[in-house]
Amino acid sequence: MSRSKPAARLIFAIILLAGLSEPASAELLVIVADGVDVTVGAEFPDDHVFDLPDNGELVVAQLTTKILYRMRGPYTGTLANYFAACHGESRSSKLCGAAER
Repeated sequence: MSRSKPAARLIFAIILLAGLSEPASAELLVIVADGVDVTVGAEFPDDHVFDLPDNGELVVAQLTTKILYRMRGPYTGTLANYFAACHGESRSSKLCGAAER
């Protein structure tokens, strides 16, 4: 029993597309984790919400740009929001990224 050419082409196209598609990958890789509940080597998407306690520190590599970023607690939020909240303030300050009081 032979299949029609259009059906065979459709099956071939589906197999080809399945082989070309890649699973979603992480954009952030943890390089240093000190005083936080995250392990070195963990990978996260760009929009991951980090929870850094007081004196907690993370160094993450942005995998597409190959840039390292350091975050210090107390802070809860994304990497992008951390740097937006710390604009104009020393990144080593205890208040960097903390909620306003």
